[in-house]
Amino acid sequence: MAARRCSGGSTATRWSSTGCATASTASRSRTRARPSPCARAWAVPAVRPPPRAANGLTSSYRVLPEGVASPPPRRPFRCIPGKVGDQQVKFGLFHTVQWPEGTDQRDRYRESLDEAIHAEKVGLDAVWLTEHHFSRHGLISDSLNVLSHLAAETSRIRLGTAVAVLPFHNPVRLAEAAATVDVLSDGRLDFGVGRGYQWLEFNGFAVDMAERPSRFEESMDLIVKSWTATEPFSHQGQHWQYGDIQPQPRPLQEPHPPIWVATDSEDGLLRCAQNDWGVMLPQGRSIQVVAEQVGRYKEALNKVGKPYDPSKLVLARGLYVAKDDETAWAEAQPPYVRFLQGAAKLAAPPTSGPPAMSNPFDTDSLRDAVVFGGPESCIASLRKLQDLGVEYVIFFIHFGGLAHGKIIQSLELFAKDVAPALVPAGAVN
Repeated sequence: MAARRCSGGSTATRWSSTGCATASTASRSRTRARPSPCARAWAVPAVRPPPRAANGLTSSYRVLPEGVASPPPRRPFRCIPGKVGDQQVKFGLFHTVQWPEGTDQRDRYRESLDEAIHAEKVGLDAVWLTEHHFSRHGLISDSLNVLSHLAAETSRIRLGTAVAVLPFHNPVRLAEAAATVDVLSDGRLDFGVGRGYQWLEFNGFAVDMAERPSRFEESMDLIVKSWTATEPFSHQGQHWQYGDIQPQPRPLQEPHPPIWVATDSEDGLLRCAQNDWGVMLPQGRSIQVVAEQVGRYKEALNKVGKPYDPSKLVLARGLYVAKDDETAWAEAQPPYVRFLQGAAKLAAPPTSGPPAMSNPFDTDSLRDAVVFGGPESCIASLRKLQDLGVEYVIFFIHFGGLAHGKIIQSLELFAKDVAPALVPAGAVN
């Protein structure tokens, strides 16, 4: 995870009439000189040429509902992580493409891409893409493919998988695809992985859900070996067999892209602590549950003699910012509830027996599990998370058919009225 600590790297910032364009120098080719270690993520930026025009701040994917004007270019609230006391505050997107009944699939995809690109324009630190199959719940079936597109459309923002569902993938081919994205993005990939939870997907791929642990463990070993092996290797495992192979390309980040695991179990958190992997906590949980999850992670770190590093824990959270609380909840709650209901149906098999997996969302305390409201309420919600030691939050904004124009407006309000209150003045542009 050493690469993760310096993922902000030295960041060059150049202002133009279209906004803020920045370029990360966190990673360089193995054939180039390595940059000096970053002292702190908020260090004075070094100077480098601006990104090529293809990575500018205009996008051909702008699709807004009739009557909703495209927001004017604006300076983002920040282009580097902020520091509050001993805290580093980072924000990103936990992003997907959902296809509600009565909407056009292509429009929804283009709108989602536009939202991801807009996240860099307003100053967010990362975009993490989900992976789903066989339903309207999520149309990103190949997150690394989509991240390749975003790598060409952006210049600074980190690009993550949230998550690559390992039981569904050939691990060596997945390692090669991830390394390709890392190269194309100039070392901006964060590799999030998980076991999966939706019965519909496991049934569709004819993968036994009971094999999730063994497939995950074998895949992780193969992926890391594919990235780091200096000589050809063979493998004869329970699920995968390979002859003499040496996967290519090699990732740009050394020794490999940061690994993040979606887990909140004691065993999973201990494995992350032992291997120096990042932890991805699920969305939709109450503040009390998040406090318990963070506590379990700290206990796991204590067992292996490591201190708590908040930069290695990321929490997903629903976000919708409006002019006031009443407007925010009136506009965001119905689509979010639709999303929760759809997710619950996909998690369990269509039988009268007990579900293979329980609904992963806590719907009983919705108001304590999302960041919806006017700016002041959203600031208060995020400060509660900071008090627990959660300093890296990625926002779920594309849910339940919420209109694209409203999503963009919410991001604009977040950047204008919420983030500056949580990021110190020295990190605000």
